[in-house]
Amino acid sequence: MKLFTKKFAFAAFIILLNLTAINAQVTTQKTIDIFGGIEDSSIELSYSPESISNEDIMKLFDGENFTQAGTTADDSMTVTLIFAEPVTVTKSKSFFTLSAGNWSLELADNIDDLVNRTESYELVIGDEPFSTFSWDSTEISVESFSVIRLTVSNPSSNMVYLGEWMLQIEKNIVALTVVPNPPRLLPGTSLDLDVKMVDEDGGLHNYTLDENIVWISTNQTVASFDDEISRLFGHLVGTTTINVSTVSGSLSGSSTAYVEESIDVPKAEQLTIKVAVIMQDPITSNGQRIHEKYGWSNPVPMVNTLVDEFYNASDGVVNFEIVELNQDQMIFTMKDSSYLSVDSLDYYCAHFAEFKDLAERQGRIKYDYTGMMEYYDYYNKRMNGEIDEVWVYSHPFGGMYESQLIGKEAFWYNSPPIRDVPDWFTKLVSVMGWNYERGIAEAMHSVGHRSESAIVEATGGWNIHSPDPTDWEIFTRIDIELPGLSHIGNIHYPANGTSDYDYSNMRTVTTYADAWDSYPYLLNKTKEVNCTEWGCSQTGYMRWWFGHLPNVEGKTDGILNNWWHYIVDFQEAVIKADTMVVVGVSDNEPISVDKFQLLQNYPNPFNPTTTITYNLPVNSYVKVELFDILGRKIKTLVNTNYSAGTYTEVFDASNFASGVYFYTIEAKANNGSKNFRETKKMMLLK
Repeated sequence: MKLFTKKFAFAAFIILLNLTAINAQVTTQKTIDIFGGIEDSSIELSYSPESISNEDIMKLFDGENFTQAGTTADDSMTVTLIFAEPVTVTKSKSFFTLSAGNWSLELADNIDDLVNRTESYELVIGDEPFSTFSWDSTEISVESFSVIRLTVSNPSSNMVYLGEWMLQIEKNIVALTVVPNPPRLLPGTSLDLDVKMVDEDGGLHNYTLDENIVWISTNQTVASFDDEISRLFGHLVGTTTINVSTVSGSLSGSSTAYVEESIDVPKAEQLTIKVAVIMQDPITSNGQRIHEKYGWSNPVPMVNTLVDEFYNASDGVVNFEIVELNQDQMIFTMKDSSYLSVDSLDYYCAHFAEFKDLAERQGRIKYDYTGMMEYYDYYNKRMNGEIDEVWVYSHPFGGMYESQLIGKEAFWYNSPPIRDVPDWFTKLVSVMGWNYERGIAEAMHSVGHRSESAIVEATGGWNIHSPDPTDWEIFTRIDIELPGLSHIGNIHYPANGTSDYDYSNMRTVTTYADAWDSYPYLLNKTKEVNCTEWGCSQTGYMRWWFGHLPNVEGKTDGILNNWWHYIVDFQEAVIKADTMVVVGVSDNEPISVDKFQLLQNYPNPFNPTTTITYNLPVNSYVKVELFDILGRKIKTLVNTNYSAGTYTEVFDASNFASGVYFYTIEAKANNGSKNFRETKKMMLLK
């Protein structure tokens, strides 16, 4: 039996199923994050037979039915999960692929009981048949267990496969919350709100109940709803409490909405990306480099220009730093199975049509990515933090993809992933392939496709016609597909485009392009756009497109509000999103009107002002104080009596240094019923 404890840095994968309301008690099934459990060693995974690879076995927990694990050399496979702490699971679900057969499910309090079938051992399912390409599931009534084993067999042949295995727990839904939270908008604009369900542990879930939602603004002179739909209209600068509930009133929540003169969302901290550059630009027999001999652009200044372009487009959030430049005679372009020599490269550049035919029609020109990584010791350098990614500038028909992702967890990156890497190499490395026959616009275009691949991987899909679109799917809307509803567009199609590469189209359309200035608050404000917006050039459009990518702090629906992070370091972005406790707009807790409550400040991190919100269920004497990281009191915001209600206080940190601070509330009910004290952390970034 093979034991696998390798760590994976994937985002938690949550599936919500079977929402039910029983006696006003709403529950949901929530899938256990087995990926994360293996990563933090709270779950140990073992399986057999050993002919199944580590990479394939993890496909059972990736949420994709048709990514499968199995073997054509055996008639059965077992997968065993050992939990560090006992778990309560209410359902097991499996998706079976390719071969029909039988399945069994066993559990116990420890591995010895499972193996020996003694004491705590329980057979939940015993050799039940399953069908090809179908789900099967079973309820689990055992109160708790620590070990569970799934066995899949195909007695009719030596072939067995499984597509997915999910373990689910039941959660009680206790409240609703508004998203984004808190709502922020400008006078004369509107903001579409969403509602999420909050479980007993504070987890957020999509609202999928049949009951309609009721929206109420308590101060309609500041902001109001139109016929109780989920669109909030801003009127005057000020605040109002937004109450949301089911029609029956069984679930409810509230939030303070802000109508402001301007919306300033803190920019994300700068990401410095260490780049190793390779120039496939050898010196030929006449003493000239290839680019000089054939009149192509000098790739060295092009690299520096690209560094500046992306720094400016990201508003300083991305700083590519060239830490290594290789401009030797080594060529990793291969014809068939051999590297091109300098002389043969020179020959083919002189016989351009023949070179093109070899590359494009015959497919005999390739680039040796693995050889490059080994030759320059990039596997070690990436693991040691010496480099983050690689840029290659090459001659025409160098055999490269525009962008390539290398690593065990590599995914489609406008090219097929390269996953055949050393066992110890656990990072991802991006490799850009650029051509110095072409210009800056084309190089930015290539990074654009890389960006599309990274953000699609992070957000989970790309369908601009989706009835429940992600922010990425909204960002890439174009008028030709959704008239009057376009936003920014994609790398090939501008918002007003009608064909591929349509960067000079003077056609004027209505877009929501300016809504992205206040992301993650996508206000309903429109503007007329044609190609003059970006100078009617490819370079101009690249700058315009990249310049609209979100680059601010926080996260929305589990995705960082700084999309650049996924583009330049996908693994670290996923980890940051998973571990971010102080989050952006959509993950703040809901205000409960029937208990004392101190909410997380917003925005957080902040510069220089932030708002602290708290709730008082009864008339109380309230003190709100601020402390530095050493515990020294730096300011008292509140020290007075307040009636029951929801209150906000603004902290202006203009005179304070960047760092971590704490804020504490002490509330004493005037009727003597309860005292309340709570402390939260906030971060000032200047």
